[in-house]
This record gives sequence, C-alpha cells and structure tokens, in this order.
Amino acid sequence: MPENRKRRWFQIGLRSLLVLVAICAVPVAWKSRADRQRDLIEMITRNGGKVGYDYQVDPITGAFRSGTEEEPNWLLRRVGPDYWRRVRRVELNHQFDEFVAIKFPPMRFIRESDESWQALIRLPDVEHLDLRFTKITDVSLLEKIDSLKTLDITDLQITDIGPLKKHHDLRELSIDSCPIGGFQVFQHLTNLRALSMRGVNARNLDFLSECTELQRLDAPSETLTDISGISSLVELTYLNLNGAPRHRYHCT
Repeated sequence: MPENRKRRWFQIGLRSLLVLVAICAVPVAWKSRADRQRDLIEMITRNGGKVGYDYQVDPITGAFRSGTEEEPNWLLRRVGPDYWRRVRRVELNHQFDEFVAIKFPPMRFIRESDESWQALIRLPDVEHLDLRFTKITDVSLLEKIDSLKTLDITDLQITDIGPLKKHHDLRELSIDSCPIGGFQVFQHLTNLRALSMRGVNARNLDFLSECTELQRLDAPSETLTDISGISSLVELTYLNLNGAPRHRYHCT
C-alpha cells in the first residue's frame, strides 16, 4: 500500500498536462517571434535598408523620431528589443539619397527577387514603407501586409497600384512620376489624408471624389485639364498644381 500511494505523486491528469503544455508554449512562441523578427531585420539592413521600431517612429506621420527604450539597458544588451518591440517603418536602400543617385550611376537597387523585399510580408506590423531608390515594379506583395498607413513609391516604374485597394487605413501616398495606368483603386482609399502625384499622367481628378478625408494634394500640372472632380473634398486645405516631376535615376 505505501508503494502504491507513493506512485500517485508521479501521476498527472490529461487536463493538467494540457495546461502545462500551454504554459510552456507561451515563452517558446515569444522567443520564436523575436528571433524571426531579428533575422528579418538583419536581412533588410544588410541589403542597405533601415527599420524603425515603434518607439522610434512617429505614429501619425511615420517619420523617424528620437525615442528611447523603456526597457532597462542591461536587459536590452542581453536579449535586444525584439521581444517587446514591433517594426513599424521600413526603408529600402535608405543610404542612397537623391544626390548620390545622380552623381554615381549606375547603382544596384533592390528588386522583387531580393530577400529584403520578400522579408516585408513576414513583418506584419509594418505601417510605414518607403520604396524610393529601388527597382520594384510590382507591388502585389503588399496585399499580404495588413496595416500600411504611409507608402512612398516615388519614381518607380509601377503601372498598377490596384493591390493597394485593401489598405483602407492608408493615410499618405506618394506616387510621383510613376507611370500609373489606372486610378480605380482610389475609390477604396477613402481614408487618404495626403496624396502626391506629381509627374503622373492624369487628365482629371474625378477618381478622387471618394477620398473625402483628403487634406493635402500635389497634383500633376503637365497633363491636368480638369480639377472639378475635387470640388466636393471639403477637408482639402492644401492644393499644389505647380509640381514638377523629379529626376529619374539610372540604376541597374
């Protein structure tokens, strides 16, 4: 009898076992997510990109700001910020500015086949994306990102921005000098606050009639002949019709 009673200490019910497994799974999943984010960040930065954590990015404009971590320094040195922080902003080829691109052509810019571009879909919390100075021509991959708020594709050879129609929370969009072939997507971007489309081939602005939250607009001046389509945009406080297209860069 004593031996049987002793054995019961080593018995565990199915419910208790499931609870124990669930408890153990939480830190494992937490570490796995942090490791995955760290690997993706390294993938982007070693190809010339730059990322911003939530404390480094302005939640409204998406611009980088001077922020400090709330976690203790000793903890950050040991494990890094990826256990607590989320990547909110990504810039590809951020080290190339306009003057460098003009003075030292040709340069190798990011393409769709590069690992840093593919890494984007595995960073689900990205809200602000800057693709300038890349060779991206297809934004279909952006359909797999759920939370975009600002996007800059200035000077890219992108003809179709249809994949952006699911991004109802997109607030700022720059498509300067892009050879856009159609503008139907704007009927879905009803929360857009700022739009820059200098150098875009558009004869009228009727496609913006559903963008009732639009406040800032840089419109093309070369081809535009009718702006009556924005007469119903009561929130519009800034309108620029004198914008000129930017330089195109020779990149390989």
